[in-house]
Amino acid sequence: MSNTSFLICLKDGGRFESSQVKGMSCPLCGGDLLQESQMMTGLESEPEEGETGYPDEVEEAALDEKNLLGDFILVEKIGEGGGGKVFKAWQEKLRRYVALKFLHIMEEDKVRRFEREAQLLAQLQHSNIAGVHEICDVEGQLFLVMHYIDGPPIDQVELPLEKLLPSFVKICRAVDFAHTHRIIHRDIKPGNILIGSDQEVYVTDFGLARVMKPDVTASASGNILGTPLYMPPEQARGKMDQIDTQSDIYSLGATFYNLVTRRPPFEGDDIGMILLKVISEEPTPPRKIDPSLPPPVEAIILKAMEKEKPNRYSSAEEMALDLEKYISGQKVSAKPVSNFRRLGRKIKKNPWPVAALSLLCIGGFLLFFFPQNEPPIIKPSPPTPPAQDLSWKDRFGQLQPKLDYYGFNPSSPELIQEGRILLAEIPENEIEEVVGWFLHQTDRLPKKPWPKSSWVQKKSEAVRIYHWCGMIGKILKGLGGGFQSIQLKTTRTAEKYGLISAYRGTIDLQLIFRPYGKILELKAGDKWIIKEGRRRAPEVEIMGDDFHTPLVIRNLDIDTYALLVIHPTLGKQKFTIDPDNLTNGASYVYGGALNNPGSIRLRRLP
Repeated sequence: MSNTSFLICLKDGGRFESSQVKGMSCPLCGGDLLQESQMMTGLESEPEEGETGYPDEVEEAALDEKNLLGDFILVEKIGEGGGGKVFKAWQEKLRRYVALKFLHIMEEDKVRRFEREAQLLAQLQHSNIAGVHEICDVEGQLFLVMHYIDGPPIDQVELPLEKLLPSFVKICRAVDFAHTHRIIHRDIKPGNILIGSDQEVYVTDFGLARVMKPDVTASASGNILGTPLYMPPEQARGKMDQIDTQSDIYSLGATFYNLVTRRPPFEGDDIGMILLKVISEEPTPPRKIDPSLPPPVEAIILKAMEKEKPNRYSSAEEMALDLEKYISGQKVSAKPVSNFRRLGRKIKKNPWPVAALSLLCIGGFLLFFFPQNEPPIIKPSPPTPPAQDLSWKDRFGQLQPKLDYYGFNPSSPELIQEGRILLAEIPENEIEEVVGWFLHQTDRLPKKPWPKSSWVQKKSEAVRIYHWCGMIGKILKGLGGGFQSIQLKTTRTAEKYGLISAYRGTIDLQLIFRPYGKILELKAGDKWIIKEGRRRAPEVEIMGDDFHTPLVIRNLDIDTYALLVIHPTLGKQKFTIDPDNLTNGASYVYGGALNNPGSIRLRRLP
């Protein structure tokens, strides 16, 4: 085997035996030389850092003095609620990302509650709870320094059931861990459960939590705290003294309901309507929304969401065990709700109508066995009016479920045409209410596109949003008035999520040719990565000198690329990189001999 080593000229791509060259300068053009073996290890080299070594977004944020707060650099606001604002920040001394939670108002009682949250979270050192590092007071601003979770809320990631189930087991156990430390959360909901880049789930925001102490009376009844969509009936009634660990279990069930059906258990036009439903109505069984959901999973959800606390799971650990039983193929403890039991609930909630119906049945029984001399004349029921005889509002009511954001199924030209015809006939007195309904539907859209790092995971949801927005945009097109802004919003949103639905991920690409050439152009469609030997896409990492190969390109979107390579003696050559077999997150080498185009090929690195 030959032990000959070679040097490569970074200026013109020349290749020389090491033993034939003195020093590290090209004997032909004076350019710098580099060992060929070093050039082949481009994929392992690290990108250069800036002067501070901070990530780019931190460097940019640090330029604005208002983002500098003691040892922290505020990068972006990531949340805001009743408790305060939450920022993603960079901690300089420890060189790490953290989450900072600030108070809205520095009132004495709010400060005490804020400090209590820090004390509570300090006790909860659990792998699936976003813990608190410290509480700080800088320049009169009080804030918590918390573990930063670099991922979205769980309801923004469409997990298949086989992945959701083990994740929810961890969520239940994290909540049970808090309960064993005598802490109840009181605001469990999808938005307070995050999925990190490590694909772990984290329970966050114990801002409404309280310690369970036998000798301490809870907040007075009448103060409704929490999120109505996921709170238990006792909390919806404002009975804060009745809230305990089983209240969190109801919220776990409501959260799980949302994740498997993609809609909350109850909806309403306002908070009062939602609270009334939470207190008095049963949720629609999840299998009526998604028939593919296994019956045992539905039974687990509905047991957790029982109106009466004794009928719920006794602990979050018991719920976790039932989920594990289903995963392992065992029989779960939760029983499906029988028709007889449903009837019993209706009788309990509506005793007078049931009593009236019973009297009516008894009267009918007596008339049947003891008929009068002249039997009563029974009038035939009026026929159901045909569709064309229905009022406009009734016709729109029949169409609404097909247009609903959560209930949407793939549209058709016939559905779009039906919607356009109906809205073209809308009565003047119905316009305001119908505009409000469409506005309510668009309010359910994500507030902003997800970070690019989650596009592949969110692809199926992006496809659904793209088709729903496209359908609504077509139905409302040309209506004008209050419909115009809705139509523009859905059309623009469809464009954004159309890009996400077509996104396939990124790859690392190493370009290697012999003899070594220079990359003049690299582009996909109208998007330039390299043009005329210059970088055009700052988000793509390009590692190599003066774009001479071997060249490593990281974070390159999967697409069809046109490549132009130039060599001093072989001239310009064009190549096309086909994306058909590219896989998100993989690394590839593309190249071969420039004097033998048939040798140029793409191969995946192990």
